[in-house]
Amino acid sequence: MKPKFSIYQYLNFILTGLIFSGCTIVVFSKNVDDITLIKNISGLSLGIETIIVFIMIGIIYELGLIINRIGSILIEPIYKKLHFVRFNDDYKRFNEAKKDYPILDVLSREYALSRTQISLYLILAILSIIQHQWILLIIFLLLVLLFSISMFKHSKKIINLMS
Repeated sequence: MKPKFSIYQYLNFILTGLIFSGCTIVVFSKNVDDITLIKNISGLSLGIETIIVFIMIGIIYELGLIINRIGSILIEPIYKKLHFVRFNDDYKRFNEAKKDYPILDVLSREYALSRTQISLYLILAILSIIQHQWILLIIFLLLVLLFSISMFKHSKKIINLMS
């Protein structure tokens, strides 16, 4: 029996949360000194630091999970409505095709990862607009484009294998 959440999913959520947290610090910082967080916690004792690390891991995981769900609930339906991805939501058919093409598991994970990254960089693009960080906005929009192409490519492969 496979576990409900794989290590891949945990790492995906944690890495997404870390990227979001780090980029948010950069977007909202006015100078390099604002980015240096170590100065603020250097005087803490080991016990407090450990507690803070666990709290931060929990927050980062939750941020990654929320960003992942935004991709599932908002991004994917928009892309489907625009016919950017053409998915047949017939999971019975998908599971049957998986028997013949085990690569579908990998393609499905990569598709979901691309969708999560699109959500991540769209949120960061919105934050960049709010903070008037135009160079970061361009970078984040280029990353949205990159992962949109990736999502399209993976969905096309999945559909071809399911046919």
